Amino acid sequence: MHNLTESLTFLAFARQTLAEAVTKNESKDFLLNEATDYEVLHALVTGKFPELRENEEEESALMESLKTFVLENKNTFSTFLGPDAVSTFILEVDIISPYKISSSFKFVEESLVPKGEVITEIDWKRVKGFPGKAKESIVGAAKTVAAAPGKAKEQFKIGYKPSPIQKDPGKIRRALTGLRTAAGTKEGKVTGASALAIAAIASFAAHKLYQRYFSQIAKQCRKSTDRKACFQKAKNTALKAKATALKSSMATCSKSKEPAKCKESIHAKIAKVESKIR
Repeated sequence: MHNLTESLTFLAFARQTLAEAVTKNESKDFLLNEATDYEVLHALVTGKFPELRENEEEESALMESLKTFVLENKNTFSTFLGPDAVSTFILEVDIISPYKISSSFKFVEESLVPKGEVITEIDWKRVKGFPGKAKESIVGAAKTVAAAPGKAKEQFKIGYKPSPIQKDPGKIRRALTGLRTAAGTKEGKVTGASALAIAAIASFAAHKLYQRYFSQIAKQCRKSTDRKACFQKAKNTALKAKATALKSSMATCSKSKEPAKCKESIHAKIAKVESKIR
């Protein structure tokens, strides 16, 4: 059952993970705001950047190969990431290109947030750069797709198109230092998940745990005499759970082609989470 909220959230983590792996600000900005979801998935799964900006068939194949990899290693991922998060990823996450929407932070902020589409139960006024504060404001899966892509497109009335400024593939590839081009490779085929793909999945799973902890504990704050302190305590508890989940997830890096790179990426995520604990 395809869930647009979960799909958007995972793809946002994918963008964030790739952006953390490059050094140039223009590269980070491109990955977060301008790259198509196909480019993001291709770079995440294969470690290489594609020649084309869009290829829905290959994009679907890349997502399926990633989900197949997680399914084939389900016991390992379930042990360290939790069975619920793994099942959500396998069963509910999918590509969103058929719906003419994008996980681009710029597109989400400018086109989806104002309309209140796709993600609900979120503090829209706090959204500045999905999936930062916006991601942590999501308290539940919102909209599960029951309609065919055609009907969904009519419902959203949004037509995502890649920015024409970035149509020069040479310019894009030159900006992304550290991501190889895909010339001569077989797209959609994965012999083992890339380090950053596993790090992105770990981030997605840890976020699901954060949501559950915060939601459960925050309910107790409704009757609190000091709601602000209560919510901060709930957030701290949830952040600690998230950090612990990320630490445990490093064991899954053994399934990566580059375990050291995978651990480095997750270490950086742990540091960010722990810096938010008050």
